[in-house]
Amino acid sequence: MNRISTEIDLLDAQNAALVAEESAINAVFVFQIDLMNLQRSLGQFSFFLDEQGLDE
Repeated sequence: MNRISTEIDLLDAQNAALVAEESAINAVFVFQIDLMNLQRSLGQFSFFLDEQGLDE
């Protein structure tokens, strides 16, 4: 394996890691949007309550 192919492999691996991290972050945002839509349809927004508000 020569130096150029090693560098390309490294760049490919770094790109794959970046894409995976971006996908994970995007999944969190999609989950939060889905949670907001669910709570809106139920007419309650417990997402915004602190621990004391959740206990009540």
